[in-house]
Amino acid sequence: MSTIFAAFPLEESLEQRVYGFIEEVRLSEDRTVYRSELAELVRLLTDAGLEYYFWKPVELTGLGSVTQKMIKVGMNSGKKTLNMIASKVIKGFTGEQILTVTEFLETLLLEVETD
Repeated sequence: MSTIFAAFPLEESLEQRVYGFIEEVRLSEDRTVYRSELAELVRLLTDAGLEYYFWKPVELTGLGSVTQKMIKVGMNSGKKTLNMIASKVIKGFTGEQILTVTEFLETLLLEVETD
């Protein structure tokens, strides 16, 4: 049985930040100190994913500038809402919950050779 994944490329700086975070959380005795960094990574990854999956196709279709502006405003509003909710929820995470999300985050990372 196989599983199909949808993926998007990460900028190198974000990739390094995510891998560094995973390593730090694994080694930490007090994972709760990573709440704000986890919230920030969730924000950055959500933003990157939305840009890739939602905005990239808009650009490719060559829609008019007015339509693009409306879509961008809606997308930015959605980003703000998602990030606000994630930040509030993550502020209450226990160390174990942070580790669980960190381990899940690691499963999302996929290295692909490119030319």
